[in-house]
Amino acid sequence: MIELIFDIPIEVKKFGDFAVQKSYHVPNSKGGKIIQIIKRRSQMTDVNKITYSTTENISEYTSGNVKFSNFDYVEVFQMVKGYSQGGGDLIKNGALTKYDEDNYPIIYDSIKDKERLPYLTTGKIDVTGINYYVNTNKYKEFVSIFNPIKKPDSPSNGLPMSPLNNEKEFQNVVDWLNKNSEYGPINHNIKVIWNNNKTILYNYIGNELQHEIEENHYVDYIDSKFPKQLSRKSSSPPPSSPKRSSSSPKRTSSSSKRSSPSPSSPKRPSPSSPKRSSSSSPKRSSPK
Repeated sequence: MIELIFDIPIEVKKFGDFAVQKSYHVPNSKGGKIIQIIKRRSQMTDVNKITYSTTENISEYTSGNVKFSNFDYVEVFQMVKGYSQGGGDLIKNGALTKYDEDNYPIIYDSIKDKERLPYLTTGKIDVTGINYYVNTNKYKEFVSIFNPIKKPDSPSNGLPMSPLNNEKEFQNVVDWLNKNSEYGPINHNIKVIWNNNKTILYNYIGNELQHEIEENHYVDYIDSKFPKQLSRKSSSPPPSSPKRSSSSPKRTSSSSKRSSPSPSSPKRPSPSSPKRSSSSSPKRSSPK
């Protein structure tokens, strides 16, 4: 079996900014690899009701700070003594809003700040990771067919990966893994939605909700009912039925809610200027 172990707390910030870290445990394994197929879909709408839903136009809107927002690929994790190495898998996304010349997202602390209005967005992000475990010999065969390689500037952050450019390439990998893996598929699904006032993250294993986390965008925001833009039920079932049954015991408590403080960033606005939020650091790291 494949067990997914999440680092707690899960990080949720503003306007779609999040990070989910997980590691893998495969009991009684002596090596081998976890192969994860990632399918990522992102969509945002700006204050002028213009919708952005491609890697290219979202990257342009965010001044190159959010890349690979709509991208499919395969990535590989080394297993040693039953556990993934190198910290496991980090799936993250920067805020989907405008960025300033120092690559900070333009976000204000107060809902009363009218200067925030041109930078408001709404949107959703859906990331599905389909996970398999293969032994060392089978992985050699996988490499000879699909050729995963390490690329520094890639959504896998330097792990061996192969892009999936169309549905046929995706299905070829799924079919091979369904036939040759020892365990899987185990689906990990992250859904993030936001409006002008709040971001909500739903974290699933299969169809089971593990965590639901909300983050208000403003220090003086009075909570109101968040509009239902999607069902809480996962809409990303495995692409084909697994050839064997497998379970993924949980190491984390379910449906935990929090509103986490953001790490501090350099104070940039002057005292007389409207107060900008310091929820995100100026990193051009690609989403994973």
